[in-house]
Order: sequence, then structure tokens, then C-alpha cells
Amino acid sequence: MIYGKERATGKDAQVVIDILDEINEVEDNDERMYEDLDSPKTIDKNFATSTYAKGDKAIGSTKSNKKRNINETCDIVQMANELGDRFKSSLNNLGKNFRTEAIFAPKYEILFEELSKNEGLTENEVIVASRKIVKDVGDILVFFNVPAHQKLEWIKGYLNGE
Repeated sequence: MIYGKERATGKDAQVVIDILDEINEVEDNDERMYEDLDSPKTIDKNFATSTYAKGDKAIGSTKSNKKRNINETCDIVQMANELGDRFKSSLNNLGKNFRTEAIFAPKYEILFEELSKNEGLTENEVIVASRKIVKDVGDILVFFNVPAHQKLEWIKGYLNGE
């Protein structure tokens, strides 16, 4: 018996026409074998039915495997999309943080100097106020928008938690 791979390669390699001729010869021989028998051709119905049923199960099994693979692929695609959305959101937040830092970096640099200009504050109060104000961007905005004549009172109230 020669297998498909051996037909295509090796010393006994055959061309397609030779293979088809060989298959036709085998089919003709099978038909002649049934003609030579004196009894009519009979096929065991149970055998045919069981073979067909098994074939259907195999096909059904293959279909269910394909459906499972499709569902798994859909799940993977959905997870990739969700990951992409999260990544996009994280990048947007990172971009906002960089913009905020770029806007407020000069204000951070001059905050200590601005606090020191207020003559009613001790050095310790200036340090504590600068540490607290730097923690919140909103506080920095408010501090720099408070009129100069009200800054001392605003800082004292801020330090007292008012």
C-alpha cells in the first residue's frame, strides 16, 4: 500500500493522472467483485446507519469545536478591545497630568518665594504652607488668584484648616 505522502515524493512518486487511474481501477475491481457473487448485493442497514450516525456526530463535534473556537476568538477580541480602551484612558490621564505639570511647574517654583513675601508668617509657617498647598492643584490656583492684600489672611486660615 502506498500512502499519499509517498505518492507525492520519493522513488515511487506518481503524477495526479496515475493516481486517478489507480483509484478508478480499484473501484472497477470492487464492482466486479460484487457482480461475481451469485447473491444480490446487500448492505447491512445497521452498519450503514451506525456509520452514518457516527459521521454526523463527528461533523457535529467538528462544528461545536468551530463554534467554541469562534466564541473563544470573540472573547479574546473583546478582551483586547477592553484592554485598548483602558490603555487609551490611561494615556489620556497621563497626558492630562503632563499638561497640568507643565502649567503648574513655574507656579511650584515661585510658591515658596511668594509665601516668603508675606511678612506676618514665620519661616516654619512658610514651609508648612508650601508643603500643604503643593499637594492640591486647586489650592495653588486659589493662592495665586487671591489678591495681595488678602494673602496673609488666606494663608493663616489655610494653615488653621479654615
